[in-house]
Amino acid sequence: MKQEVTFISRNVRYVLVEIDKQYYLLDKDKPYLLVLLFPFLYWIFPKKVRQISADSVALLKTVDNHNTKNGTVSLIGIGISLSR
Repeated sequence: MKQEVTFISRNVRYVLVEIDKQYYLLDKDKPYLLVLLFPFLYWIFPKKVRQISADSVALLKTVDNHNTKNGTVSLIGIGISLSR
């Protein structure tokens, strides 16, 4: 069973998930009030997923997640927020 998750360019809400050559769009829309008050409860609720064709996947601009430097940017943001 092969699984792969890739990010869609300029789209924070959706993620492209591939499971055994079948493609799905995962909707990461979340109720912000719930996440702020009880962040651990967010993972209990089901997420919306829609199956899409391989032709639709070819039209989406995906971002390769192997060489991203999000960790460095996140640490800088955390450092700035803690210093205030």
